Amino acid sequence: EGSATIRLVDNSKPFADASQAPWAEPALSFVSARGLFTGVDDTHFDPGGAVSRGMLATVLSRLEDAPQAATAQRFDDVQPGQYYSSAVHWAAENGIVSGDGTGKFAPDRAISREELAVCLYRYSGMLGAPTGTRAALDGFADAHQVSGWAQDAMAYAVGAGLMDGKDGRALDPQGGTTRAEAAATVMRLVEYLAKA
Repeated sequence: EGSATIRLVDNSKPFADASQAPWAEPALSFVSARGLFTGVDDTHFDPGGAVSRGMLATVLSRLEDAPQAATAQRFDDVQPGQYYSSAVHWAAENGIVSGDGTGKFAPDRAISREELAVCLYRYSGMLGAPTGTRAALDGFADAHQVSGWAQDAMAYAVGAGLMDGKDGRALDPQGGTTRAEAAATVMRLVEYLAKA
């Protein structure tokens, strides 16, 4: 069972581009203060930038204080020495992420919103947190576009308040996730787990 270790040291810094996503500024401070996300450089967060699959595995690993995987290599396209290598192997070992069925993980591919929901659902389950909270998705215009393998996870993410719809009440399940959106979602996850 995981520990959801959260650093209390405040390492936050002002980002010159935080105003590009004013709604997410508290989340940017939250995730940078705890070392979950870093900026793309010393003064920029790039809130509108895409979150890759490797990046999300790294963030979830940092929530657990960056543990090492018991096995060294799981995916052909995750080579040692990349910033995400150990995190991806740890996340796979704990059932949080999976490959594409061909021995590859695609660490640099942008993560979709439904993939994000699945990772959060599995991470919460790994910690033993309650994942039974579900929201009905039929109020979203594009609920029918959520893949079958992501239905439960998306219903959990919405029901637990981790994710919500975009403009027009759309889930946009196959759409990408920005760094600002991911930061806000991770902040909500930490808050949800603290109450669970």
